[in-house]
Amino acid sequence: LTLNYLYQYDDIPVLYRTLGAGPSVTVDPAYERTHLIGGSFSNAFGELTLRGELAYKIDKRYSVNDAADTDGVVSADEAGYVLGLDWFGFDETFLSLQFFQSILTEDAAGLLRDGVESNLTFLVQRDFLNDTLVVSTIWIQSINHGDGALRPAIKYEIWDNLEVSAGVDYFYGSNDGLFGQFGDTTRIVLGMKVGF
Repeated sequence: LTLNYLYQYDDIPVLYRTLGAGPSVTVDPAYERTHLIGGSFSNAFGELTLRGELAYKIDKRYSVNDAADTDGVVSADEAGYVLGLDWFGFDETFLSLQFFQSILTEDAAGLLRDGVESNLTFLVQRDFLNDTLVVSTIWIQSINHGDGALRPAIKYEIWDNLEVSAGVDYFYGSNDGLFGQFGDTTRIVLGMKVGF
């Protein structure tokens, strides 16, 4: 069990908008601070691990497309949580299922996100050749928008200090969703990690 408090800068900038004379708009991104209160838990039951996190952000800022809003930003509290199940029931294999949900405490006209957003992830990972070869696939699904991402990947440790990897990022779904907007940008990812 953990209990946490953090006064932090949010990872995503807020886009403040200023309407000028005529057809002009000035957008100023700014990183805003929020208070975050939260906690986590985890417990193993044989080969199954149950874990979760809860977080509450105070005065988080969100962009809106409401023309009547002078700066294009509203403030709201946000509650979020994740529940996860990890299973080690097969030799050299790891399965992980997670459910994420984010809930805004207030509704605002023109908000660019849903008041409740839900996502699901599923990871399958298998180790081979004495843990030097790892094959995995992660699937991320937005329940709200029906879009998502799939990433099969392979990683091979050639020596203790040299690892190579390859993967594919496949995005699908509606252009309105976080993942679907990248639907035309499926990519191959190659990597190499060197330790010294």
